Amino acid sequence: MSFHQHTALIVLLTAASLQAENLSEIEEDSPLDADKYSLADRIRLSLGGSLDVLGMTAFGSDGGDTALGTDFTLRLSKPILLPVVDETLSFHARVRYRSAIGPTAPSALGSEIGAAWGVVDGFNDAGFEVPDFYFSQLIPSKNIEIRYGQMVIDSQFDGQGVGGAKETFQNRAFSAHPAAAFPRLGAGLTIAWDPENAWDFAFGVTTVQGTASSEQVDFTFNSSDLFTVAQVGYEFRPKSEGLQRLQMAVWHSDAVETDDPNNVLGSGQGTSITYEYSLTPPDSENEITGFTRLAWASGSATDASFLLVSGAITDICPRNHIGLGAGIGRGEANKNWQGVIEAFYRYKFQKHGEVSLNAQLLAGQGFVDDSAIRMIIGAGARVSF
Repeated sequence: MSFHQHTALIVLLTAASLQAENLSEIEEDSPLDADKYSLADRIRLSLGGSLDVLGMTAFGSDGGDTALGTDFTLRLSKPILLPVVDETLSFHARVRYRSAIGPTAPSALGSEIGAAWGVVDGFNDAGFEVPDFYFSQLIPSKNIEIRYGQMVIDSQFDGQGVGGAKETFQNRAFSAHPAAAFPRLGAGLTIAWDPENAWDFAFGVTTVQGTASSEQVDFTFNSSDLFTVAQVGYEFRPKSEGLQRLQMAVWHSDAVETDDPNNVLGSGQGTSITYEYSLTPPDSENEITGFTRLAWASGSATDASFLLVSGAITDICPRNHIGLGAGIGRGEANKNWQGVIEAFYRYKFQKHGEVSLNAQLLAGQGFVDDSAIRMIIGAGARVSF
């Protein structure tokens, strides 16, 4: 095990032991005083994590392709208690271990069948990674948050409210954004401003190539090859009256040359418009929420050059969740048009266990078996703490 893995594990084990203690809470209204925090307050940490297992099978004229993988993630956060910031400065970290069970990881299934973009977000064979290791500074009087450090920048930009591959849809057309070239991870800076009106704004910049090693933590902008993104959002009504929000994001990514001349990360730029909405009254027992996204990109940095998708989710009852999505896009590498329809069902066991079943129907050009349709079935399980 490398030095960085040892360091991360020591931090996490320390956090787990501290979390088990009955630590007191900090008084929110206490004055700024250098001696106001007890030792328990100063070492207080929040720790959580999850273990996900996902199996997928793609059916076609050449038979079935199967993939199985796991994702183990630990997250921690800690307020940095100083007299001048008073709980507005905090530290956040996330480590994960992703592995294939067998020869193929679920993330590789899309390229094996000729899909224009990934059929699942995450669930690769990357091993140990530190995707997040950053500080967050809140400025409550201005409703501003500033983050600096190593981070996955798309957690703050161009998102949608229905959830990701571990919660709802698996296909990257819904769970991620194949028409935007968000870096996997890297040193970055983001600023989010949410004034007390219907508008919100965000800006971010991060290194394109990420860290030299996925086990490395990098706080420095040691490259002039950058990814930049700006976003503006508008809420048509208060959230208490139901979700109805429109956002637009524009991005640019520089090209990066690697040690392998056949593996060059191309430059690109793009725009996306996302509309999030609620189809039921706010007090409905079975709320239906959804989103629609239109995106286009130029250059060679993305999997898709055009994307139009829409999806919606609802709760049948507190433990049963279903969703349906449909979309169409144009692959950047092969210029083929493909469409996708996905449906999922998820059942929650109390607070810490979930099982899910997803079905994807892919149609279009470019599949490796020369068929026009591919069917993918996925089954997953999750334990969280």
